[in-house]
Order: sequence, then structure tokens, then C-alpha cells
Amino acid sequence: MADTALTLDVARFNARLAAFVQRVGADVDRVVYKVATDVLRDTVQGWPVDTGHSRAAWWGPRRIGPSAFQIGNPTRYARVLEWGLYRGVGPRTVRVSGTRFPGGFQVTPGIYSKQKPAAPLRRALAKNYGEMTKQLQANMRQDWGR
Repeated sequence: MADTALTLDVARFNARLAAFVQRVGADVDRVVYKVATDVLRDTVQGWPVDTGHSRAAWWGPRRIGPSAFQIGNPTRYARVLEWGLYRGVGPRTVRVSGTRFPGGFQVTPGIYSKQKPAAPLRRALAKNYGEMTKQLQANMRQDWGR
């Protein structure tokens, strides 16, 4: 009967696994930053402009932890634009009933600016939903073979 024992070079496998984990960690950080940058870009492009103050106030991505980045807009008006908090419908505003996007993002009912589609940040998040997963999967397939 033939010997069917499996032999495994554990030290070589562990070294390869450790290198893979290190590469994947760097990939995750890079991918999350890229997606945050894309969300910021798409948000700014979709942001309505009157004076330009609120649009110019967007900042980020700022690192807040391992593979975690934040974007933001400190202007009070940003909340009104994103959440449809205008007090009434007028020549520059429109009532929106709400809608759902991929990833569980939703435009809540409210009164929004007519200049651009409602909820530019949530639209940007929905547009980029799943990008991190796709990019990380591709990187992991490539990294394991190194």
C-alpha cells in the first residue's frame, strides 16, 4: 500500500501567511482611503452651489483609526442640504417623498434644493457601496499568489 501521508512545511506556510496578512492590511488601508476619497469627490460634485461656501467646506478623508477615514462638512447649511430640512417649498426647493439606494442608504422625505438630486452624500455612499469589497477581493486573490 502506498504511503499517502501529507507533509506540510509549517514554517514556510506560516511565513507566507504572515506576509499575506501584512500585505492585506496595507491593501485594506489603501482601498478604504481610495473609496473615502471617491465618496468625497462624488459628494462635492453632487453638492448644490449658491455662494460656494458650503461646497468648499468639505474636508477629508481624515484618518480616525486603522483603515477608518472620515469626511465632513462643518457648515450648518450642509445638514439642510443633505437631510431636506428647508422650511417650505419655494422657487429653489422641491418636496421629495424619499427613495432607497443600494447598501441600505435612503433619501428621507423632506424639502430639498432643486439644483441637484437630493441627499448628495447618501447618493455618493450608495454609488460607492460595494467598491471596498470588490477591490479587496481582487487584491486578496492577487496577494495570496505572491
